[in-house]
Amino acid sequence: DLQGNNLTVIRKTDLQGLANLRILQLLDNQIQTVEKGAFQDLTSVIRLRLDRNELRTLPDFLFASMTKLERLDLSYNNIQYIGKKTLKSSTLLKNLQLDHNQIVCISDAAIRHLKNMEI
Repeated sequence: DLQGNNLTVIRKTDLQGLANLRILQLLDNQIQTVEKGAFQDLTSVIRLRLDRNELRTLPDFLFASMTKLERLDLSYNNIQYIGKKTLKSSTLLKNLQLDHNQIVCISDAAIRHLKNMEI
């Protein structure tokens, strides 16, 4: 649980070697940047909370190695765009929270493959 630690950047090396981690809570920080590859070792994560940060953009394939991800909370950020490659490998995603952002566009290709979403 890394919530409320005033983190501003998640670097590629910050979460290395955490392959057995199932829940990651990064909420209530001041995260503006998540480097590409920062989540590459997190192959067992089923729930990720990145809500209540200052994210504006999400790198392509950010969640690519998180193939077991079921719940993703990105609410209360400044995200404007969800690209077609952002959620590419998140086929098990059931719950995606994007409320309270500045979203202008969500690519159709970004969500087309999300067959398990609970609406």
